[in-house]
Amino acid sequence: MTFDAASFGLLMMDAAYSKTNTAEMSLLTIMQRCSAFEELIDVFSWCIGRAVEQQEAPNFMMRFDTRMCPGTCFLRGTHAKLSLLVSDVQSSGACDAAAALEAVRVHSYGPGQWLKIAGGGKANLIMKSLQSRSGRLGEIALELGVFVGYTTMRIGQQAVEAATAKGGSGTPLAVVGLEVEPVHVCVARWMIDIARLSGSVEIWAGMAQDLILRIADECGERTVQLCFMDHRGTRFHDDLDRLDKKSLFSPMAQIIADNVLKPAAPVFLWVVSTNPSYLTQRWALGEFVQYYVEDWMVVSSYLEPCGHSSSMH
Repeated sequence: MTFDAASFGLLMMDAAYSKTNTAEMSLLTIMQRCSAFEELIDVFSWCIGRAVEQQEAPNFMMRFDTRMCPGTCFLRGTHAKLSLLVSDVQSSGACDAAAALEAVRVHSYGPGQWLKIAGGGKANLIMKSLQSRSGRLGEIALELGVFVGYTTMRIGQQAVEAATAKGGSGTPLAVVGLEVEPVHVCVARWMIDIARLSGSVEIWAGMAQDLILRIADECGERTVQLCFMDHRGTRFHDDLDRLDKKSLFSPMAQIIADNVLKPAAPVFLWVVSTNPSYLTQRWALGEFVQYYVEDWMVVSSYLEPCGHSSSMH
């Protein structure tokens, strides 16, 4: 049997819920065994760790994205882009957060290597929102849609710097990233390790609608200080509703949504603009690298629990 990548990500989520480390290691071994890209094999091997020789992987496969540009021999799929990114980051010799972020930025300017990440002005807006309030012990930053871990590293780096500024006595804000695409999960975890942020940053495999329940179980109520939504605009409002119904937002939590204009999140924009539970600002910004392409970001402060029946439906 051969599963597509999204289905494989759900298998990884199920393995994490079972709290059985060997289950996820078996899935990672499959990804390593059937990888269509040599550069990604190294990433999968790192994710597996020393347990690689002990794993007996089930007899099924994961389908990698090997699409090609019509009439050429050039690969255009997302996994091909990730393999190029991994190669460039390895060549850069990055060994901390600043160097890892710079390696991703430089890579994105290469021909055909643009990545849809929240860089440039978007990154500045996220950092400004994170700095707008001080965190409380036990609060977390939550990212929905990690991709390659670029914003995750930025938030983690800012959290460590904020804790260091307190004379070394502060505890960095914990960061949890949610991502259903399994290759993205592995690359992001690898990037987090290069950035030396593994002590305060985790990447969970699975869909946001399911993993929000895990956040509630493991982190508790009123723990989400920052929520960055960058997964699928048509689901922003549903996941916002889930987070609020589970009482996960802390007082004055910052909710940031990217790509509100392209591909668009109209229902989410309507909800946070009309519901008195949110104080919302809308920003028009240029895309990272492609500064001439306009996109919108939305920054909302959570004021009070929502009235679900009247505002969400």
